[in-house]
Order: sequence, then C-alpha cells, then structure tokens
Amino acid sequence: MTWTAAKPCPRDVLLRSVQDIQGLFCTISDRIDEELLCAAGPALKVIGTMSVGHDHVNVQAVKAKGVKLGYTPDVLTDSTAELTVAVLLAASRRLFESNRAFLS
Repeated sequence: MTWTAAKPCPRDVLLRSVQDIQGLFCTISDRIDEELLCAAGPALKVIGTMSVGHDHVNVQAVKAKGVKLGYTPDVLTDSTAELTVAVLLAASRRLFESNRAFLS
C-alpha cells in the first residue's frame, strides 16, 4: 500500500496495511513499535524511515525482531551550517535593511 494523502496515515490503517509485508518505508509521523512489528509478522525484513532521526522507532524492538533499520543521519548538517553563516553575514552587513532602503 502507498499512502498518498497529505496528512499522516491513521494508525489503524497502518496496522492493517503492514500484514505480511517484507519492507516498510515510513515517515516520522508513523510510530514503529512492538504493536506494529507484531502486526507485520515475521515477513518484515527491513524498515526505511524518511527522517533524519529515529525517535519514532523503538530500535530495541526492531533489533529484537531481526529487522534492519535505515535512516538518513546528518543529512541536514552541512545545509544548516551554511544557512547559519548566511544569516550571520546578512545580519552583520545589514543586508535586509539595505535592500528595503534601496527599494524605497
């Protein structure tokens, strides 16, 4: 099943949909816990999460079931640092004030 709505998948729909799947690709709004792992059954081999962290995943339960977990650590580290430097430069050079003065 692929969830295409703009809002998160309701928990009851998710639990019904994971039965006998081999892989699950989830978002941060999907709680991956013992209940979901039991609903999926022994066929589940891998979980991929579309998030930087894994706070929504019970890692111990996933590990105990022998399921592999993938996520994207540090994917935003460089872009966050670059944006911070850009904001500091803009503030120190009074860029936004200058732009407003120029356009007036």
